[in-house]
Amino acid sequence: MQKQNRDLITLYAKAVVLANKRHEGQIRRVSGEPYFMHPLRVSERVGTTFEKHKNIDVLRITAILHDLLEDTQTTEQELSETFGKEITTLVKELSENKKLPRWEAHKEFLERLNATKEDVKLIKLCDIQDNLDTIDGNISWQGFLQRSKEILENMTVTGEDYKDIFELQKKNTLHKINQELQKRTE
Repeated sequence: MQKQNRDLITLYAKAVVLANKRHEGQIRRVSGEPYFMHPLRVSERVGTTFEKHKNIDVLRITAILHDLLEDTQTTEQELSETFGKEITTLVKELSENKKLPRWEAHKEFLERLNATKEDVKLIKLCDIQDNLDTIDGNISWQGFLQRSKEILENMTVTGEDYKDIFELQKKNTLHKINQELQKRTE
């Protein structure tokens, strides 16, 4: 058990280093903060929201890496060599295909979402929550709000250990999105 914990800590540290390096120079549009802060917050949120999840360490590591395939030059092979198949598969499932037009990539992501692992849905919920917390009334986020609402409305989980907290968090997040959308129509 102690070796397994050391291995997970090592993987977590590697994830932090890699994500920091690959997101270097990227800035969040609204806040102006280094982009790397976003995956760190998502990982923290996953850890506190779903702390009882049997695979919480893998979820937190995946959350740190969740935007690498989508927003950097990182390859699946690189992730697989360092983090293994399980984490790489989760990161891939969290990624939209940037080679497609945005609406087409979103549609393809929604189609995959229902068939994807529940772990992906837990991380995606926390990802949306963090993005929502940082839009700060920016009107240009209208499309993000609409896409996020559609994603959340299509996500369900059945895991006994986290279903209730997921549904509560999802409900609260949808309420916040609807409030933001209402502000933009007034």
